[in-house]
Amino acid sequence: MKGLVAFLALILFLSPLALLIQSYFVYSDSPFLSSDLGSVRAQKVLNHVFNVTPKDRIYVIVNGSYSQALQEVNSSLRYLNDARLITPYDYVDSVMKGYNETVLPLVEKAYKGLLPLHELYLNLSLKRDEALSNLTSFQYELNVTYGVPRGLPAKPSPELLAFSTIYENLSRVMPPLEAARNASLAVFRDPLVLLFSFDNYSDKTLVIKALSDNASLVYLVNSLSKTDLPSKAIEQPFAYAYNEVRSEIPPPPVSISDFRKGDSWLFIVEVPNNESLSNVLLFMRSINGTVTGHLPLYAESEAETETNLRLVDVATVVILGGLLIVLLRSIYPILILLLSALFGLDIAYGSMLLLHYLGLYQIYYISGLVVPPIVFGITVDYSMLFLYRYYEELGKMSSDPLVKAYRNVRSAILISGLTIAIGFASFVLTPSTLLRNIGIALLISAVSSLIPPLTFMRVALGSVSLRVLKFPRKELPKATDVRQAYLRKSSLWAVRHKWAVIAVYFLLTALAYHVSSSLLGFAVSFSFHYTGEGLIAVPVESFKSPPGTNVEIAEILSTSSSAYKGLEELKDYFKYSVDYLILKGNPNESYSRIYNLSEALIKRGALVFGPASLGNYTFENATYLTNAYYKDNYTLMVVYLPHPVFTGQAIEMTRYLQNFGLVAGENAERIDVVDDATQKYYNITLPLTVLLIAVYLAISLRSAFMTLRLVLTLFASSLIGLAV
Repeated sequence: MKGLVAFLALILFLSPLALLIQSYFVYSDSPFLSSDLGSVRAQKVLNHVFNVTPKDRIYVIVNGSYSQALQEVNSSLRYLNDARLITPYDYVDSVMKGYNETVLPLVEKAYKGLLPLHELYLNLSLKRDEALSNLTSFQYELNVTYGVPRGLPAKPSPELLAFSTIYENLSRVMPPLEAARNASLAVFRDPLVLLFSFDNYSDKTLVIKALSDNASLVYLVNSLSKTDLPSKAIEQPFAYAYNEVRSEIPPPPVSISDFRKGDSWLFIVEVPNNESLSNVLLFMRSINGTVTGHLPLYAESEAETETNLRLVDVATVVILGGLLIVLLRSIYPILILLLSALFGLDIAYGSMLLLHYLGLYQIYYISGLVVPPIVFGITVDYSMLFLYRYYEELGKMSSDPLVKAYRNVRSAILISGLTIAIGFASFVLTPSTLLRNIGIALLISAVSSLIPPLTFMRVALGSVSLRVLKFPRKELPKATDVRQAYLRKSSLWAVRHKWAVIAVYFLLTALAYHVSSSLLGFAVSFSFHYTGEGLIAVPVESFKSPPGTNVEIAEILSTSSSAYKGLEELKDYFKYSVDYLILKGNPNESYSRIYNLSEALIKRGALVFGPASLGNYTFENATYLTNAYYKDNYTLMVVYLPHPVFTGQAIEMTRYLQNFGLVAGENAERIDVVDDATQKYYNITLPLTVLLIAVYLAISLRSAFMTLRLVLTLFASSLIGLAV
């Protein structure tokens, strides 16, 4: 009895681990991004070559006035570390600032072309001011220029004499008006006289009006420069140049309307990539509005999984308890079987936490979720095997039934457990970080399931009398497990109808192979989309993503969650997610491909900043921007996909970009993690599992035929499971 009490105390002491471990689950893909993945390689180039370190964005939609919404978000920032709030006005200003900096060389080039005309305009303005301040002198110039050729008298002066001589010579080769103006320019050097003629030079009021009007000076500048520019080009050349460039190359279509819909406002909060999901969840719960984005999706997935895990644990215990009641109908055996399963779960989670504390293991949420069903199933099955062998020895009236039962089941449990462990070991040996993480959890679960039947069950059965063991029944249950009867009947039926069973077996296998082949083919060919030497020939218009794994966020988060609904709501606001496409080589050598790719993306609503484009505008020929996005033999294209992060459309467009080069960003990371795990599972883990089990069976059974049959059965069941 003391041993039983000690075990119960140990189980009670370790039980909180089942709840504690949930706070250590990792929901992000980041820890499982190995260095050989394209998104990781792209991120390294982005960081070290282009000095770009993207941050995670949290999107917050709050209802109310702008000041109320701003206060709501600001008051909740305390839950986040190193958070930076970007208001709608901040974002639009930053977009325009970046746009202005980008087009500045074009503006300056146009401005320099207009600058001589502007300087001429300024000089004419000074002369105009002088003429208005000394109107008598200017009128004398007009009288000489336009009066003398008509025979009107003028005050004698050296200028008059010089004018008369020059005019007389010029009038022989050109019209009188042209000769008079050229002679005046040669003598007085005042182009303002060109504003007048023989018909209007003498009206003082008209002269003052003409000189006072800036349009007259603009006209004069155009006349002297033989141009036909609007007044703004001459008076304000920089503003005119900017507007001309902007009309030719429009800024990205981002405005306040992208952040405001009715009484609702969208704010963006930037946080470091390693921000705690717990902090993000606290931030989400403190906001009276909608919060979505990469981290909120994972944070809500964490909370949702934690809730579901509790439900699964409770449901497992209830269902298992109900099944045991049907099978055993005795209270004590049912209790010790449940306690045995709980003990196995404590051992498994305790081992995972120990590895975590030692810095050897991060508990991915899937790894944590696979433990309870495996441990409960295997532990209860082995414990029931021990229990029924004990019943059998009791029925035989053996002298030491517990010891004999233990000896009978020990080898069976260890051999069976070894088989399971060998199968799970293939996960640990895989090069995929994610599969290896899950494999460690599977292996720990398998080993942990062996301990309770061989330790706790022996103590629990030996600590009570037969009266307690069979209560409330008057007799012990039969030594034969009721499941054995079902298995015996099924086996006999299969033997009698062996040809039908074989036909169904091959039919299901063929159908399963047909359904599974597309996924298997994709897993094999996926890694060859990008050669690493440059762009590959992929039709620009082929936007269909290849068949493969489903990496949409709905796979880990229910569509009823607020963060998931927020993605749909976000489509009415600033809906873009960002991909960073890294191309190998000089963009001048592959400009046409980059241009075509930019055009294809822009046609589908994307904003592309790169060697051949600025937002939604493309350049047919190379410009100064071409080299601005090139460094150390790498070319960068920043693509704003017109879909929120992790949505099906965003994933599809990111897959498309991966055909051309390395892609960094949240969408690419999730694709790489899931696809890498899928590829390595079907190409390495699954064949390795079959191989290890085949070797083990060949050694154990010493029969090649039996081994082949079992391996083929395993292969067929795997295909059928995949197809389903």
